[in-house]
Amino acid sequence: KPDFNGLWTFSDMQKVVKPLLMQKDTTSLTNILPYLNIGSVLHNSDLYIYDEFPRYPYTSELKRAFPSQNSITTFIETLGFSKRTSTETFSLYTIDRNDSYLPHIYIPSGTKLLNMRLTDLPNEFSKLDKKSTHLVVLKRQNLTKNLDLLASNSSSSGVVEMKKINPTKYIVNIKNASLSFDLVLSDAYSNGWKLYVPSGSEENKKPPVTDLSSYKIMENNQFDQATREELALYIQKGLISSLGDSKEKRINHVKWADGSESFDHQELYTIDFVSKCYKNTIQNDNLYANPIYTPSVYDVPDTQHYVANGYANAWRINSKDVCDKTKICSVNKDGTYNISFVIEYWPQQLFYIGAGISATTLVVCVGYLLYSAIRERRKKIVATAL
Repeated sequence: KPDFNGLWTFSDMQKVVKPLLMQKDTTSLTNILPYLNIGSVLHNSDLYIYDEFPRYPYTSELKRAFPSQNSITTFIETLGFSKRTSTETFSLYTIDRNDSYLPHIYIPSGTKLLNMRLTDLPNEFSKLDKKSTHLVVLKRQNLTKNLDLLASNSSSSGVVEMKKINPTKYIVNIKNASLSFDLVLSDAYSNGWKLYVPSGSEENKKPPVTDLSSYKIMENNQFDQATREELALYIQKGLISSLGDSKEKRINHVKWADGSESFDHQELYTIDFVSKCYKNTIQNDNLYANPIYTPSVYDVPDTQHYVANGYANAWRINSKDVCDKTKICSVNKDGTYNISFVIEYWPQQLFYIGAGISATTLVVCVGYLLYSAIRERRKKIVATAL
């Protein structure tokens, strides 16, 4: 999350997290952090920022709990984060993603439907195996939802292949899904988040290339990017849908010097980033989806959209039901399913519609003004000729 003031992104969970931060309750915070999808912390250790900026990012409330920059550094390291890299004033701390970290989008191995208060969640999280993936749904937060579905099945399985198209849209391919499963999105819950089956993308239906000679670990990704051997194994298991168009691409790298950012060098690559498989989730940036509009053939009902882990989003999905209604998924020999979804924050569509109307209006107005100007010019030319 961006900074201490970013607690609002946790929705109701900020009421739980903030007191624990102020109390420096590292034990409870360590249990909660995986479910908040926090895998790294960027610390600005500049003394001038801390001392001279009274409101942001280091609020007076934060300074009461952490009276110095050193106390913040010590606290971060106590939570189990290790320094990965640093500059003069910035330090990046990360946590072992094979340990307690939960991906941004994941399928829980177990789901608990509980009747408890939100403030009881830290204690509940402490009882769960940090090596596995879990989902906790509180009845009090989901009174209008179909809770019978969650009570009927407490476990699910599958592998997630995903790409973040933009902050309001994700493409998600589920591989080897069980008959029913839960899908968790660790963004603040909103009725605006929708899960639907797209009509399909031809780019993602092409089998991935098997010649990986051009594949390489991109700069600064050696910790999280899959090796060539790991990627080959993912392809063999059918976990990768696409590796792009095989065209050469480039990315500009920048450097930080003398207090400003500047161009450093350019890196060429053919196959985009593919992450290691963390808790059965693979980030594949080679997947394609239209960033503006993707037609839907089936929307998962809102009654199956739950408040998850105290603040996030989760959907209960019946694979057979989705396949019967869409006819575009596939069933594996072992009876598991492969299904593609899009997760999208639908109010963003209203923005696109508004922007389209505004752009159209602007074009019409400019066109009319040009037409009027040309017509007047012609009238003057004719009058002069007469």
